[in-house]
Amino acid sequence: MSLICISQKNAKAASFIDNVLKVLVGVIVICFMAMVVTLISKGAVHWGSLFSGLIPDVTALFWPTDQIAAAISETGDTSFWTEYVTGEQRTKIIAAFGTAVGINMTFLLPYSLRKKGWGKEHRELSRYDLALGLFIPFILGASALVIASAASFHAKYADALGDNGKPLPGMENAYYKVVNMKLASTIEGYKKLDVIQKTELRDALPLEEKRLVGMLSNRGAKNLAASLEPFLGKHSQTIFGIGVLAMAVSTLLVHMMMNGYAISEAFNKVGNTKYFILGATMPAVAGFFSPYLWSGDAKAAMAIPASVMATTLLPIAYLGFLLLMNSRAALGDELPKKRGLINVLMIFAAGAATFASVWNLIGRFKSSDSYAHYFGLFSMIALAALALIGISGFIKRNKVA
Repeated sequence: MSLICISQKNAKAASFIDNVLKVLVGVIVICFMAMVVTLISKGAVHWGSLFSGLIPDVTALFWPTDQIAAAISETGDTSFWTEYVTGEQRTKIIAAFGTAVGINMTFLLPYSLRKKGWGKEHRELSRYDLALGLFIPFILGASALVIASAASFHAKYADALGDNGKPLPGMENAYYKVVNMKLASTIEGYKKLDVIQKTELRDALPLEEKRLVGMLSNRGAKNLAASLEPFLGKHSQTIFGIGVLAMAVSTLLVHMMMNGYAISEAFNKVGNTKYFILGATMPAVAGFFSPYLWSGDAKAAMAIPASVMATTLLPIAYLGFLLLMNSRAALGDELPKKRGLINVLMIFAAGAATFASVWNLIGRFKSSDSYAHYFGLFSMIALAALALIGISGFIKRNKVA
């Protein structure tokens, strides 16, 4: 918090924070790249699967991937498992989409450029800054993490399920969460049974289903690090821990700065330190109390619902940019004269974001969970209302150019 406060008072402090963020991002990339290099040297990465994974597979939105589908076919209950796995895949894909195009792109980057005083003459420099400071590190870090995770966990159960057919220590909650959903869908009144009866039913599951559950159980940070011990040895926990810590600290600083700017703008108090600190404090407080606000063994999976929520709100940002690029009231003489291609690309991006958001909300609306049902309902209403407000405001303040 002190770094954020100091950065508002002098440029040297702001430059110091920028350098801290650069170092932290560098640490993340180096740690995860080191994991991948070690995995490759041990022959744990299948190059054919890696390169084929560079091509987006939209079929994963509608049915399970090949290896998981093969495991499902062995269980004999393809109906439940296909629906469950498809829903999980869809949620994680939407979450990844929301994470990849988050607040760094839609808010903090353009705002920081304005705050630095960069204009048209700095356009080329800003592009290099975006590519070298954000895009390339993100591609390297995210790719390394995906490769390491896929090589260690995808369609694998040995790290979650013992030879006796029971979950390994540390995986019990994540394992039984999936098992309970399966049994509750097939056995009426399962949730009302006592512990002994539930245990008997869990143990009676066929081995094929137990192995599938092991594949589908969410892994926590300890599991991610422990899985790399055969490749990184006793230093796996340390290397992975440094990467996760750097990611958490850098993300928290970015969120604090962004929220400080947003609150200052919302109250028309740009440059006012008190309002900036008020905004910056919000994510800091939430981060400090997160161990108490969130529970469960697989706390690393918290990123999924948070990212899904980001995807839900993304169309609002995209619509705002689309209207901005066509607003003479906002851009004046800087309004692009030939913006046909710009509009086509932005409409496509906004449409894709809206599709992902609405699809996700419809899924929540159809959920049997009352909280998810009402979250989906009110969120769809809110999205439609915000879109109408934005478009009507644009029409009132602008003439078609």
